[in-house]
Amino acid sequence: MCDPIAHRERISDNSESESPVYELSRELFRSIRPGLVPDRRDPARPARTLLGLCEDAVQRIAQTPAARRRHAMRLFTQVRSLFPPSEQLQLATRIEVAVADVHDRLVEHTAGRSGGLLRCAATTRRHTPCMREPVPGIRYCPSHRHLDATEAGQGLHVHRV
Repeated sequence: MCDPIAHRERISDNSESESPVYELSRELFRSIRPGLVPDRRDPARPARTLLGLCEDAVQRIAQTPAARRRHAMRLFTQVRSLFPPSEQLQLATRIEVAVADVHDRLVEHTAGRSGGLLRCAATTRRHTPCMREPVPGIRYCPSHRHLDATEAGQGLHVHRV
């Protein structure tokens, strides 16, 4: 049976493997994987599917860290069909613990940053924080990039990330 983690690590470049999101998605995958039921026609398909869902989950956790419980429930809903019914209670517990660990490690990793967990510094029209990832070098996402120029033009002190 092909190991999707080993395969992706062989084809990935060094910059991707140094990313905390990359490493955390692999750890999440490894913690959830026990009990995964292989497909008869393609034994590696469930593992590839699970790995992709773990990558997506870690991205969502990085973008909206306050919704940790919702991320765990969503991941469980997405992966439960890959596991036998007899293991789904244990699976739900493993996912909750693993998502909490990923969240804590992301918070720990980004604690020294002024921008927090990959968030734009702008607010939306509904007065909620923008949840998009900022452009490297400035505090704003592509949609709110113009605010950086506005602040600089008004003589406001702009703290660049």
